[in-house]
Amino acid sequence: MNIYKFKTGLTGLTMLLCLSAFSQTETELWSGYVYKLKLNKKWLLEFQGQLRFDENIGHFNKAFTQIGGQYEVLNNLDLEVSYRYYGVNGGWNVGRLNLNVKYKWEPQKTDFKFKYRLRFTDALVQYTGQKVTYLRNSFTVGYKLSKLVDPYIAYENFYRLNLLKEVRRHRYTFGLAWDLTKRLSLDTFYRYETEVNVKSPEPVTIIGLGLTQKGKLKKKKKS
Repeated sequence: MNIYKFKTGLTGLTMLLCLSAFSQTETELWSGYVYKLKLNKKWLLEFQGQLRFDENIGHFNKAFTQIGGQYEVLNNLDLEVSYRYYGVNGGWNVGRLNLNVKYKWEPQKTDFKFKYRLRFTDALVQYTGQKVTYLRNSFTVGYKLSKLVDPYIAYENFYRLNLLKEVRRHRYTFGLAWDLTKRLSLDTFYRYETEVNVKSPEPVTIIGLGLTQKGKLKKKKKS
């Protein structure tokens, strides 16, 4: 383990947390857990849960559970479908279908990693019956800093497909991806999110902590 790089990563994360504390925007905390079960060379099952707190992390806002499956089309291209259910404080629960196309590229003789995700989401607010449909584009650039931690930056936009059909949100993220063990990783990030094409935009900063565990389906031994 490279102690210097480990301390550098922790220092950077601490600075981001301090910035969020003094930010003039609303601050939220997202904390979650993901379990990925590899069925074979092509198929992967994923189970996810997350808690979200708003009002400067002093109020529970919502929680969600999600289940999905991923299929590897090519070495760098995956297709994914999942269903997410939000339990919202106040009873405005939401069910959401996600369809993803994910592409990753790691150029040779360089430590950079590039990822692109195209996501279609179709959500239904159960209390009102309102449908909210988005097409989302996400771009991520990562850097292989060490065996322990890799920094990354990301950008995502949200294009509303129903009603006015326009871009409604931008997300900017700086994160650190930690490889704790061979099958256990931690994602820590600082995110700035802003609304556009609305009368009263409400920017928000988000602190994220996500633990991911990988599993593999054991093959039955031949008798």
